[in-house]
Amino acid sequence: MRPEALKQLAQVPIGAAMPQLRSVPRGPRALVVPLALFLAVALVPSASAATSPKITKVSPLTLAVGDTLTITGSGFIPGKQKDIVVFKRDGKAAIFVKADSATSTRIVVKVPDKLIPFLNDSSGAPAPQTFRLRVLAKRFGVAFTAKTLSPQIGPAGSGGAIPGCVAQINSDTVDSDHDGLSDALEHRIGTDPCKLDTDGDGIPDGYEYESALDLNNRALPYPAKEPYPNPLDGSDANVDYDGDGLTMADEYSLWVYTTGGGKFPLTYSDGTQDTGGPTLVTPDTAALDLNGDGVLEDGEKDADNDGLSNWDELHGRLTPGWWASIFQGEVPFYGVAGNQVMSGLSAVDPDSNGNGVPDGADDQDHDGYTNLQELDRHLATFGSANLWVNPYNPCLPDPMSRTCSMHPPNASPWAPFPIPAKATFPLTTTNLGPLGSFIPNP
Repeated sequence: MRPEALKQLAQVPIGAAMPQLRSVPRGPRALVVPLALFLAVALVPSASAATSPKITKVSPLTLAVGDTLTITGSGFIPGKQKDIVVFKRDGKAAIFVKADSATSTRIVVKVPDKLIPFLNDSSGAPAPQTFRLRVLAKRFGVAFTAKTLSPQIGPAGSGGAIPGCVAQINSDTVDSDHDGLSDALEHRIGTDPCKLDTDGDGIPDGYEYESALDLNNRALPYPAKEPYPNPLDGSDANVDYDGDGLTMADEYSLWVYTTGGGKFPLTYSDGTQDTGGPTLVTPDTAALDLNGDGVLEDGEKDADNDGLSNWDELHGRLTPGWWASIFQGEVPFYGVAGNQVMSGLSAVDPDSNGNGVPDGADDQDHDGYTNLQELDRHLATFGSANLWVNPYNPCLPDPMSRTCSMHPPNASPWAPFPIPAKATFPLTTTNLGPLGSFIPNP
């Protein structure tokens, strides 16, 4: 599906535009299988366990984004980009990466930039995290790796200073640590010419330097102190200096993604809301223009072309926390022990769960309504009414959807329970929440 088609979905009445995506009536949960047939199938020896890829060693177990990871085991497909390595941080979406090369017993893969959004700690700052691994070859690996075989991966440059590096502090052309700043410049501003990320906050020195210049309208000399993005301040990765709703860590990951590894000039800077100059709205991008000013600022852009804005995927309407904060009178389905597990989306991966469907056209809660259709109650209409949607609640807007719980709890049941008498499905509501430029962070 083309990106412009995805964006149009958010503005079209659901019942009229996409009847095929209306909630599917609940059907039988399972077919009754004769016991003899079940036993016959169950007792047939499976060959998949013997031929499924198996991981026996991972090296190194501590590394950073951009480093090379070597996986030893069996059942791999020899060749380039024929095997897929799956990185999975507990509680987060899986990331699928094609291996650079492989033999039947050894895989080499570069740790990809798209892991960056999954490195944030509980405060939102980038920090090393443990990722379990699984290989997809001719068959899927039986399980993700145990903790002892799961590498700890940190932001680029988190490995420390470059071994054997000798800075040339009088050279305005040599860049020993490849952070975009010459050794002489780093010597003048106090950063380490042999360390990509001097303050260890997960953001390379060159990115913070350029963002600070943008915030200061390119004024020189470089403002090395707060309140500017500062490569000497290890606590500022989670700060939104330019006020576009994206933290510096967010914009750094978007820059890395959109330039294929982090190439200057910046395509996303935390020193300006309009990196590279104003981006005018077109008919295909009108649905992304939250404040209606005719210009897409960095938070409104759609870096991965999945039909959803950067802000919505990182902090807004496609995050469970936003819905819980805005509609505080509604008991949330998401996060309740025993309920369906739903992960958030990535702004640097158009298909966050790897199922072949762009995030905008995908369905987080599997209730038959796409993420775009459940993005905003103002836009989700059914006839002349507004649908009671929530992309992280499979019982909204239709309690008869194929994934809505058949037995909600008696105490504090999630919306829409208890359902009013004589209610018709799908459910509608007048509690629409904020719209446009008034949409806040949670």
